[in-house]
Amino acid sequence: MSYTRSFTKTIAVHYSGSVSYPASQSGGTTSYSGTAYETVTVNVNVDTDPFDASVAQCNTGVGMLTGSVVATEAAQVASIGEAAQKVGSTIVKGFFKTVQSEISQQIAELRANIDAHLIHLRELAKSCVAKQTQMSNDYRRLRERYTKLFTDLDNELENRIYSLDQPAFKFKRQADALSAETSEGAAMIAVGASEGSALHARIAASIAKRDAMQSIGRANSFLRHQQNMDRLLNHCLLDASVSGVHYVPVAYVETVSGAQGLQHSTYPSQMIDSRRAAAIGSGMESESWSARVSAGNAGRIRSCYNTLIVENITGNDAHADRVRSYMSSLFNLDATSAIASDTHQQKD
Repeated sequence: MSYTRSFTKTIAVHYSGSVSYPASQSGGTTSYSGTAYETVTVNVNVDTDPFDASVAQCNTGVGMLTGSVVATEAAQVASIGEAAQKVGSTIVKGFFKTVQSEISQQIAELRANIDAHLIHLRELAKSCVAKQTQMSNDYRRLRERYTKLFTDLDNELENRIYSLDQPAFKFKRQADALSAETSEGAAMIAVGASEGSALHARIAASIAKRDAMQSIGRANSFLRHQQNMDRLLNHCLLDASVSGVHYVPVAYVETVSGAQGLQHSTYPSQMIDSRRAAAIGSGMESESWSARVSAGNAGRIRSCYNTLIVENITGNDAHADRVRSYMSSLFNLDATSAIASDTHQQKD
């Protein structure tokens, strides 16, 4: 858009000089100087129509370029989206086809294995049915043979027993025939019932007496054991509080291995706590040990060992006897050392 601008400025002009004047009276030369001021106004007319036309033309070109860029960007985004959809669809389809193919192969392999196993099971079923049929036939033949054999043996035994006491059997058969024909059978039944009830009452009384005798015997045994236990406790207990020495069994094991060297282990009784057990183990390491256990101690240990075997392994069958015999044969103290003093005390 064209416009006009005005610029106003005051200009100062300095002037000086000399002039000669003609002789009037005497003539001569004179000088002059001064400053003159002039206001100058300049009007500038700026014509912007060509520039505005070029700017409008440029704006039109930029707008068209922006539209083309936007259209190109939209087309590119659409192309990228379409390509992404195609790639994703291809990947998904390929993945599912691969999985489907793998599953199909596994199904085919499993179906083949199942068919083979089914065929094998059918063959086994046929074999089992054949064996069952064979065993049934064998059992039937054996049953028939042994049934006939035992029937013949029963008949032969009956004939031999009958021949041994033939008069008594004849009398029994004749008596049975007569009792069936007469009415004396009812009287015999009544007499037999009365005698049977009396016999049953005597047997019941005998059984009650036997049970009572067994109960009395068990009570006497319990009282005898209780009396022995009371006598033992009275013998062992002291009436006063007296300090003394208490002996407690302790197992001390020394093992030698190639990698770890010499090792010591202590297995105390439950009456000893872990701290005293450690003290006992450290004390046993410093004891002087003999080459083997004395004959008296070995005999006492063997007696206690055999007692524990009898108490813990019960039964009268061959297996229990074999276990007891084998455990007794394992008892060997030849490689067992003992404390030289044969005593190891632990004060309570």
